[in-house]
Amino acid sequence: MEIKYKAWDMHALRYYPFTQPADTFMQQVINQNHIPIEETTGHYEKMAIDWVVNKQFLANEINRSTAKQNLIYKHILLPYNAWLGYARSIREDSPNLNLTLFLSEHHSKENQPNHFSVQTPLEWAGTENIQYYLDEWLGEVDIWKEQSEVFFTVIKSPLAKDAGKIYRYFFSSRIETDSIPVYEIAFFPQKPRDTAFEGYLYISVDNLIPVKAVFTLNPRVKKSPAKTVLFTQTPQKKVMQLIVGDEITMGLQAEQVRVQENNPPDSTSSGYLSPAQKEISGLVEEARHTRAYLNLQNTISLALTDKIGIFNNYLNFGPITQMLSYNYMEGIRLRTGGFTSQNLSKQITAGGYLAYGTADNRWKYRGDLIFTPHSTNRLQFTYLNDLNIPGYNALEYKRDQIFYSLTKYNTVNMSLQKIGQLSYEMEKLKWYSLKLHAKYIYDQPLGIVKYETMNNETSATVNDITTTEVGVSFRFSPKERYVRIKEQRLVFRSPDVDFWFNHRIGFKGIFGSDYNYHITDAGVFKSFDLPADVGSFKVRVSGGKVWNTVPFPLLFIPAGNQTYIFDNKNYNLMRFYEFTTDRFVAGNTELQMNWSPVKLFRPKSAMKTQGGIKAIYGPLSDANNPQLHPELFVFNHGVEPLGEKPYAEAHIGLSGILKYVRVDYVYRLTYRNDYRTRGSLLFSLALGM
Repeated sequence: MEIKYKAWDMHALRYYPFTQPADTFMQQVINQNHIPIEETTGHYEKMAIDWVVNKQFLANEINRSTAKQNLIYKHILLPYNAWLGYARSIREDSPNLNLTLFLSEHHSKENQPNHFSVQTPLEWAGTENIQYYLDEWLGEVDIWKEQSEVFFTVIKSPLAKDAGKIYRYFFSSRIETDSIPVYEIAFFPQKPRDTAFEGYLYISVDNLIPVKAVFTLNPRVKKSPAKTVLFTQTPQKKVMQLIVGDEITMGLQAEQVRVQENNPPDSTSSGYLSPAQKEISGLVEEARHTRAYLNLQNTISLALTDKIGIFNNYLNFGPITQMLSYNYMEGIRLRTGGFTSQNLSKQITAGGYLAYGTADNRWKYRGDLIFTPHSTNRLQFTYLNDLNIPGYNALEYKRDQIFYSLTKYNTVNMSLQKIGQLSYEMEKLKWYSLKLHAKYIYDQPLGIVKYETMNNETSATVNDITTTEVGVSFRFSPKERYVRIKEQRLVFRSPDVDFWFNHRIGFKGIFGSDYNYHITDAGVFKSFDLPADVGSFKVRVSGGKVWNTVPFPLLFIPAGNQTYIFDNKNYNLMRFYEFTTDRFVAGNTELQMNWSPVKLFRPKSAMKTQGGIKAIYGPLSDANNPQLHPELFVFNHGVEPLGEKPYAEAHIGLSGILKYVRVDYVYRLTYRNDYRTRGSLLFSLALGM
């Protein structure tokens, strides 16, 4: 692909001194030639991703690094020398070298079986994940249709019948493209804030038929890297290309070909594969035997999934950051584990972990067996024997990450839980997901909090409690996009609205269960973009109710945070097991500004300012007051019911420090008896915040 334009140059088209408007001319073109899209039943389709490097830039880097014998030469050029040998020019006059990283070909013919092939050295991500990611991320980019969904944004085409209401057109020049004399028409949205395309259309001089389009999205589309993507498209979607990056140095190019053909698959594909793409099989084989490249794949996998593939990638070992941690009750916690990968079976996954605490001298373990008949359905059985912090879900909470080992004060309340759970989850039902579960829980307190009853000033200690329940969880998350890599769900587009509803029913007497109960909670999250790209405003509202009389370990226990890691959802200055209630409403708001005081003396700073408030209100009802019900456990050792006054805390801070670090000062507004919880400086990674 010859890169003639820059995306950022096109963002400045409205400021170019064009002198000849082309609005009337383009209306004539649109009226005369509104191009229909062919149905592609029985077609050839190709998707490719190339690493594009400017030849001169690469030569300069090689010469400079070789002369200096620096780190680039030792750790990149030398180890990857053989692998880089598969880079080729698409044409002799191209200033770039293309190295194909991913290639898929799909032949579909009527009344014949489909032929599908994929080759890629990016084995750590999985070929299915790459194809799914590209299809979901790009959307249906087709400038010849009335409108397209590009990067999850609906955009009207400059060739749409009523495009004149949105776009301005100007004659730029008269040139030849693909040996066809054409008018070069510059176009851009009339209003700078409109979500639209901008770029060049090439209209045949002879018959006024659109021949080609080179375009990008205007800066209002804030989804990175959408603003720097350059598209090149020819009619009827036969070829669509895009490039991400700086054409002066390097970038990534994706190419998509969808065309109806009557030729055999071999002859069809040969005309659409570049020299680099024809040799990708050799590249894949070279990558599999190049130690430096394998190390690079493992490094990327570790960064994204916290796991490393071992035994020829049949086992995903990790999470690495949870192998060593510390807490007061367990001491140094050692853990090892992993999951089988799709290389062993695409439908069945097995795994778990084994952990040991040097202070409590206790072994803990977990086992999982997951059956995935479809990419959106999961049947899972889990058994766990481990310690848990009250208020957290032992099956989901990652309390043993090494980052959480540094705490403001010691963790003195945990319980030993033995959990067996069978669950079935369905996702992607038009942005709806449904999860059904049956769960058995044995819970034994090990901290200073005891399970005690008080009757006529006579106390009795209960060693443990057991519950058996079934539950349903419903979630509505429109336009959420995610991909599963190594059994981890990576969200790359957050939903417009996130609504969830949970209900659990406990059955006394089944498997030794001690209680009957109904427990309901629900919530909604919404993010709003502020005008003029000023920032965003996020709000989360939730509530819940326990419908029966049960002891306080079964009530709602707001999730506290005793570490120095800022948490968006939990209460950062609330102690573990500090409050409990049987009904609540909670709110969490955050305002993020695309500006910070640092810009006053560093105008190019990308730091952002954020601040917010979290609050929860829910006085304990008489139905679960142990003073009125002697059979209930009495509150002890710091556990207290949430009173008539809501708990609230506020925070303010900066994100984007060194690109990824976020720092917040959190101040407790109510229940400020303990000076240690009144205010604290907390840190976190600012990824996706």
